[in-house]
Amino acid sequence: MAEMNLLIISASPRANSESKRVANYLYLRAGVLQISAQLIDLHETVLPMFDDSEEVKSATSWLSIKDRIEEADAFMFVAPEWNGMAPPALKNLLLFVGQSMAHKPYSICGVSSGRGGVHVIDELRLSGQKNTHLVTSPENLVVSMVESMKLDQDWDEASDDFWFKNRADYCMKILVAYGEALKHIRESGVVDHEHFPSGI
Repeated sequence: MAEMNLLIISASPRANSESKRVANYLYLRAGVLQISAQLIDLHETVLPMFDDSEEVKSATSWLSIKDRIEEADAFMFVAPEWNGMAPPALKNLLLFVGQSMAHKPYSICGVSSGRGGVHVIDELRLSGQKNTHLVTSPENLVVSMVESMKLDQDWDEASDDFWFKNRADYCMKILVAYGEALKHIRESGVVDHEHFPSGI
């Protein structure tokens, strides 16, 4: 598998969140799959509310992760579904990134303590990519009833955990393949954000 840099973003601002537990699991699985991965936790990296001012855009918390975002080839957003919506910490991050995620693929893992998780995927696919120029992977993940997921290596092949392991592995492999393909787009010289900064 090609050497690609996958950045996993745990989008919950809560400490010890279930999203972070899922993100940690995906990070470990990436290592098993020999995918180079990093992890950012939006609980540990608290960004100020974006307002397009130079003061906010030079905030230490943003500068601490900016290079990792620019160097990444693909992204996995692990996002809790709050009242059917993506958490504000993630939407705020997408305002900070500008076009540093442009023409790179992302996949979404929706996390829910109940039977949800799908709505956060729908929301991010609708509004998360317009001016960022992110490219949506068709393969995403949903973790419903997350507290009951063990997410360890003691697999019962009939369990939801085992199904999730296989699905997660597949999603990350596809994501890395998209990252490799889109690298050629970014290097092609056809991208022109100076004249076409908006996705529409």
